[in-house]
Amino acid sequence: MGRIRARLAGLCGFLAAALCATAFAEDTLYAVNGGKLHFDTASGAVMSCEKTAVKIVLPSEIKGFPVRAIADGAFADCAQLTSAKFYNLESVGDGAFSGCAKLSNVELPEGATQIGAKAFSDCAALKTFRVPEGVLTVGAEAFSGCAALTQVELPASVLSIGARAFEGCGKLYAIEADGAAYRSAEGVLLGADGARLVRYPPGRANPSYDIPDGVLYVGAEAFRGASKLKKVCLPDGAATIEDGAFSGCAALAEIEIPDSVVSIGGGAFDDCPALETVYFGGTQKQWDAIRGSGKDALLSEGVTVVCAETQDFVVLSAPTLDGRTLRAADLRGLEAIDIPLTVSAPEPTEITLIAAFYAADGRFLGMGFAAATVNADTVSIAAPITGDVSEAERVKAMVCGGLRPAASAFDYKIAL
Repeated sequence: MGRIRARLAGLCGFLAAALCATAFAEDTLYAVNGGKLHFDTASGAVMSCEKTAVKIVLPSEIKGFPVRAIADGAFADCAQLTSAKFYNLESVGDGAFSGCAKLSNVELPEGATQIGAKAFSDCAALKTFRVPEGVLTVGAEAFSGCAALTQVELPASVLSIGARAFEGCGKLYAIEADGAAYRSAEGVLLGADGARLVRYPPGRANPSYDIPDGVLYVGAEAFRGASKLKKVCLPDGAATIEDGAFSGCAALAEIEIPDSVVSIGGGAFDDCPALETVYFGGTQKQWDAIRGSGKDALLSEGVTVVCAETQDFVVLSAPTLDGRTLRAADLRGLEAIDIPLTVSAPEPTEITLIAAFYAADGRFLGMGFAAATVNADTVSIAAPITGDVSEAERVKAMVCGGLRPAASAFDYKIAL
């Protein structure tokens, strides 16, 4: 019995060794300047690299096998690596080059489709980066901690950018884009239609910034870490300031918020120690409604909120569609909303109409927005709608006198 066990043990050891040898048979060493890297011929992925590597230039193929990917963490913490160039590539894995403190030049080929999360995080020497055409996604924190990064170019192909992709990039002054999902205005990243401000480069030296007309939403953490910014003005018609939008703006002392803003997210002004004054274009009642249950947490103690006075505009009745009270069945594909109103102003007056739509659970779905000159003969204003409002249960209609404060804000339940 002991002999049988011994033979079985020997056989198992032989099989294990054989399987192990097979598993590593596809691993190929490839010499680069300063070291060697491991290339998996089966997957076409660069799996790892010796930490002594200084420069990397990879051909399209290694021993007849195409180079397709850089595996997660393949070059992580290669402290001596200064440059990397690839001629064929489909994806850059999570943390692929993270912690490469001396990496100053990276050339990725067109055809790569993905840059993973933290792919180039903490590459402290990286100054500029051109994302190649074909890349669809840039992962979360992809360039976080790139302290020397000044400019990033995004191709038209990019459809999504992960959270905090440029966190800690204190010298970044421009994010250039012009595509189906994103575009830039003077280096500030916007959604393609200009309705959402996605990211304000934290390294811009401008002490003040007027958010462009047409921006309806200030995105989550959009201005996070913009340490030189002292004053911000939101455009008339802006509706939402999302979570953490201005967090970490250490020098921000003053912000102007128009009456059209109906929602301010959690932590929007966290870590803004210099913030002293918020100028709100609406009434105190409107501001209180925005603060809601979070009134004590929205702004730090000592921040002064200056609200404007009420003007003499009156909304007559609920929003209508073709003369009928708006009903849920009318919402699908709704392109504009008509608001009946009376104007008591003594002369023709510039007004802005905002109609914000909300779902049953309170989610903001979209808005109707229109600017017009009105007088005592005006009976209604039609506002083109941005967003899918087919799930809306209520609509909040507001009228503002140009850049002056809102006069009316009525919350209507949509008929079933």
